[in-house]
Amino acid sequence: MTSRSLLLCLPLCLPLCLPLCLPLCLPLCLACGARSPSNTATHSNDQVQGEDEEGLIDFDPEKLVQFELVSDVKTLPVGGSAQLGALFHIQEGWHIYWINPGESGLPTRFTLSKVDGLQVEEARYPGPTQFNPSDELTNYGYHGTLLVPMQVSSVGAGQAVQLSADAKWLACRDDACVPGKGSATLTLERSEQPGEPSQHAALFAQALALLPQPFGSLEALGLHGELAAEGDHSRITIRAPKGQSLAVYPIIDGALSDVTPIEGGLQFTLHVAGGESELAVLSSRDDSATHYISITSGLLAVPPSP
Repeated sequence: MTSRSLLLCLPLCLPLCLPLCLPLCLPLCLACGARSPSNTATHSNDQVQGEDEEGLIDFDPEKLVQFELVSDVKTLPVGGSAQLGALFHIQEGWHIYWINPGESGLPTRFTLSKVDGLQVEEARYPGPTQFNPSDELTNYGYHGTLLVPMQVSSVGAGQAVQLSADAKWLACRDDACVPGKGSATLTLERSEQPGEPSQHAALFAQALALLPQPFGSLEALGLHGELAAEGDHSRITIRAPKGQSLAVYPIIDGALSDVTPIEGGLQFTLHVAGGESELAVLSSRDDSATHYISITSGLLAVPPSP
C-alpha cells in the first residue's frame, strides 16, 4: 500500500472510526488502501491513477481545486471599501463542502493575514447546494466555482497592501476524496480614486447575490413566513408561489428538526443550538434563480444566552 493510497482513504475512514478506538480503526484504513489490484490507487509522476471495472480513472490531486485570493477592484481606494474573495476553482465532477458539510466531509476554511491599516469584515459563505452521495448521506457544498467574499476598508493612506491567505478543503466525488490545501497572495495598490472594476467583478456580483439575506426579505422574494413560539423553540412555516421549491440547511447541528414538506411550502422546528446566532439557511429555487434566507436565533421564542 502506498502512502498516497492511505491519504485517499483516510477522509473516508475517519468519520466512521471516530466512535471507535484507534486499534480498531487503523486496520480499516489500511485495508482501504490495500484493496485488490483492480481497485488500487498507485502513484506515478505525481498523478494518482485508480482503476475500476470500467477502466482507468486518472486525476491529479494537485489540480482538483485551485485557490486564489482576488478583489473586485484593481486598486484599493484610500478611506473607501472593496471586496476581497477566497476563490476556489473546482474540477468538473468534484465538489467541496460548505461550513456545515452535512453527514460526511469537511468544511472548507481559509485564514487571511492581518494587515495594518486594513479592516476586514467576517467572510460570508454563499448558500450551498445539497447533494446525496448515497441513500444514507446528505451533504452540502459547491461545484464549479466558489467565491467567499469579505468586505475590507482602507483606514488611512500608505503603501501597497500585501495580502496572503491559506486554505484547506476536502475534494470528493462518488469514488474518492482527496484533502487539499493551498496558499495565495494578492497585492493591491492604494489610490485616491475609486477602484476600477477588476476581471473578477462579475464573479463577486454573482457571489453576493447568493449570500443569505435577512428573514425580513421573504416577502420581496414572494415568500410568506409564519412563526409559532413553543417554549424554547419555534415552529416555522414558509409558503412559496407555485414553481418555487424550498429547502432548509442547518449551519449548527441540532438547530433543525421535523423538516416537513407541505403543500405549497415547508415546515421545520428551530431550536437553540450552542448559543449561536446563525442557525440555518433557507433556499428558494425556481427556474431562473436561487435565493437564500438566513435563519437566526432571533426567530426563537427564547433567544440563546450570551
